[in-house]
Amino acid sequence: VQCGDMPKPNSTGLPQYLVIGDSISFGYFKDLQTALNSTLEAFHIPVNGDNTALGVACLDTWIGEEKSRWKVISYNFGLHDIAHDQERLTVEQYTENMNNITQRLNMTGSKLLWVSTTPVPNVTVSPPRFDSDVVQYNAAAAKVVEQYSVPIDDLYGWVEKKCGAHYSACSIQNPKNVHFVPAGYEYLVESLAPAVKSLL
Repeated sequence: VQCGDMPKPNSTGLPQYLVIGDSISFGYFKDLQTALNSTLEAFHIPVNGDNTALGVACLDTWIGEEKSRWKVISYNFGLHDIAHDQERLTVEQYTENMNNITQRLNMTGSKLLWVSTTPVPNVTVSPPRFDSDVVQYNAAAAKVVEQYSVPIDDLYGWVEKKCGAHYSACSIQNPKNVHFVPAGYEYLVESLAPAVKSLL
């Protein structure tokens, strides 16, 4: 399993913030870093976080030996778990893995933030993904994190607010794609940055 190597802290002296996620969080990371630059030093895990199976396998590597390093950890898994390809996991497997990950994150003493999975447009995308799965897996994740009193930043609802429910296309997302245009990633950060700051 390729977990990558976590970068060491810089000498900013700022509290450290870890972002665990997939290509969506890679997409918004620079904007998020900029939005938080005077309050937290943000790091993204070194690889695409893929599905929860990779999360279970790599979590210790990503957190590192010094568990107290991270003041805040935000995390998301979902788009890879629901993809109809070799990464797909059932909602039961996803729930079990989410429980494993959340329990272990909870033991770090960091402030945690679960970030809900963003919508899939209601058109054919590759690999095949369906928004109904996003809704189901988000609900499963919410149930898990609520048991640990982890707050949720609902990016799914935030995107729907802009794009409408069950949309086929939206100006902030690439056509027939789960990824966002630059203005779309900026829009996600408008929800995420305040949610992260509220934990401090």
